[in-house]
Amino acid sequence: MIAQTADWKIVDTPEYVRQGDAFIQAIERLLEAAGDENGDAAALAYMDVTLKCVHCHRYMRRRWK
Repeated sequence: MIAQTADWKIVDTPEYVRQGDAFIQAIERLLEAAGDENGDAAALAYMDVTLKCVHCHRYMRRRWK
């Protein structure tokens, strides 16, 4: 739900949109794994969500230097 708010869209670049979409997809995989009560898949999905955050923050740091 957070990704659908106006506060989420800080910049309007194709790369930022791609990063946001990748984050949402990772969250969806995490929710699916949790719903399936698949602990291993949930752990991997959680790590992927974290990596998506890191990649986007790295992109933003480079963009605003």
